[in-house]
Amino acid sequence: MRVQKWWLEAVVLLFATGWLCLSTPVGKRSPLLPHSLTPESYELSLNPDIIRGVFHGVVIISGVAVAETSVIVLHCSNLLFNMTKLSDTTEGEEVAVLGVEEDEFLQQCHLSLNKTLRVDHEYKLTIEFMGIIGHDGFGLYKDFYKEGGVRKQILMTHLQPNYARTMFPCWDEPHYKAQFLVKVTRGRFPTVLSNMPAVTTSTATTNAAPLDPGWVEFEETLPMSPYLLVIVWCDYVALMEPTSNNRVWAPRDKLHQAQLALNISCVVVEQCARYFGRDYPLPKLDHIPLPSLSNVAMENWGAITYK
Repeated sequence: MRVQKWWLEAVVLLFATGWLCLSTPVGKRSPLLPHSLTPESYELSLNPDIIRGVFHGVVIISGVAVAETSVIVLHCSNLLFNMTKLSDTTEGEEVAVLGVEEDEFLQQCHLSLNKTLRVDHEYKLTIEFMGIIGHDGFGLYKDFYKEGGVRKQILMTHLQPNYARTMFPCWDEPHYKAQFLVKVTRGRFPTVLSNMPAVTTSTATTNAAPLDPGWVEFEETLPMSPYLLVIVWCDYVALMEPTSNNRVWAPRDKLHQAQLALNISCVVVEQCARYFGRDYPLPKLDHIPLPSLSNVAMENWGAITYK
């Protein structure tokens, strides 16, 4: 018993020492982002091409400068930047981005500017980017499931603990909470789910190209950490309890198994509201089973995913 305890203490000490070493800036760089520009909202547009295995996106990040700096540092991993643009919305002027340097080890992007950010000024950063759709259960990835013996595709996200940076450039640390306005192309998937309800859906017209996917836009979220964002493209159907907007999604041949989960969800939400003295703050709560997930479940706000 004493030997096991000694080994446990040694392992904990080793990990703590490693973290302290990594947290110490080396060559003026740290794995923790500098506190200079605080994001307040993200407008994220994603266009996944599941056939080619890539996705294209645009993110517009609005934030406030809290310290003077001529370099903006944010997280990104395995993303290719096509365009970056920065504007000072307080003064109504453009700020030139002189260069973009990626630090692959720290999973950071350093944007060099032609002028220093001014404290308390509001800025808008626009980045066009592209990335690769994965298949390993992290970031934006695809998988397959069977419905009535037919193999079907599903596209989904899992961003905990720090995989939001693989899907879009962001401040991927939990304390950087912001609102998210998400807009995605539907592709060939009948159902697209996210943290908030869909507010607009556009579909291809009869004169459009056959692969024109249409867009689905969702309501803006409450302020939350980037890792809680979720998007699922699928061909599921749902059971719903209309008074609480609890929904359990499943393939059609599994929907008969969803009633028990729906009943329990309604009771749990009601009991939590009574215990904490406040109502559930979001307009809906989805429960979404996935064929693959790195965790048993993931507490995405408004759209919980399960393995």
